[in-house]
Amino acid sequence: MSQPPGKVSQLPKGIPRKRLLLALLVLVVLTGSAVFLYSRSHSAPSGILTVYGNVDLREIQIAFQDSGRIAHVLVQEGDTVQPGQVLAELEPDRFREALRRSQAQVAAQDRVLARLQAGSRPEEIAQ
Repeated sequence: MSQPPGKVSQLPKGIPRKRLLLALLVLVVLTGSAVFLYSRSHSAPSGILTVYGNVDLREIQIAFQDSGRIAHVLVQEGDTVQPGQVLAELEPDRFREALRRSQAQVAAQDRVLARLQAGSRPEEIAQ
């Protein structure tokens, strides 16, 4: 049963064309649904960022809330870190000086408050 070169083969007599198209459509929809569900179940959970790579401690840029020299690095290359974990500490010298100045201002204001609470002396009123 060879066919002439330009002729397209016909469907077998027992299968209607509409039924075959419906079966192909159902197969495509099922395959698409399976791929969608598989990819959705195997993706990373939302809200989690997974990053792979290396951190070179000589060139890392860490956001401190203030500037200064790093006194201690508390983690090593390859360590697993948690959110909020302290990675490095700044030298505290500059902060100690600011603390001393603030303490001196508090002491001066305490003296002013004590003088006001003591009230005016008669000698001061006479002036």
